[in-house]
Amino acid sequence: MDNFCDALKKLKLTAADSGGDSLEGCLDCLLKALAHNNAEASEKIQESGILQQFPGLLSLQSSCTPKVANIIAEVAKNGEVSTRAFSAATSSVLLPPLS
Repeated sequence: MDNFCDALKKLKLTAADSGGDSLEGCLDCLLKALAHNNAEASEKIQESGILQQFPGLLSLQSSCTPKVANIIAEVAKNGEVSTRAFSAATSSVLLPPLS
């Protein structure tokens, strides 16, 4: 779980400043944590505030876009977190590619 917390910190610091390609390792760590314990990882991701930066990462259409979308989907599986965590901005970025 230490790697997970480190990945969250790194994502929070670098997501706004860099392209998604440089964040791939952090995103992989989040996906592993979600696969291991979705409820706990979802809660920590939501508390970190990183979800608010995901719409910007999704709009970059980088090689990390599928991983970001997968993290959002995994967090959304946890209904308690998903009702609080997702903004209209996230929805507006996700819906056009699905249409």
